[in-house]
Amino acid sequence: MSGLSFDIAASGTDDAPAPDARQVLEALDEVRRRIRAHAGDIEVVSISADREVTLAFTGTCVACPAQAMTVGAAVLPAVEKLAGVRTVSVQGMTVSPASVRRIRAMFG
Repeated sequence: MSGLSFDIAASGTDDAPAPDARQVLEALDEVRRRIRAHAGDIEVVSISADREVTLAFTGTCVACPAQAMTVGAAVLPAVEKLAGVRTVSVQGMTVSPASVRRIRAMFG
């Protein structure tokens, strides 16, 4: 399935091992509570040895026009706090990477 990838590796994470799915879900706990209120969710699809975390929206979030806002303002900031994450991919994203970059710039 196609999607978008975002490089998020922070300095100092080059030697850290990839997080496991439980750690990613814990980092996304607050985000997931908010999107579940809209009959959606986000799940961990996989975590590669190259430290790429692949996520996917489920439920009503699959075709939501607010995907870019959710990813840029909530998902990426939550996951980038985890040591060992180099890239975050979101399967089935229906927005442009430029949109997510603008949202990230607006929300810091």
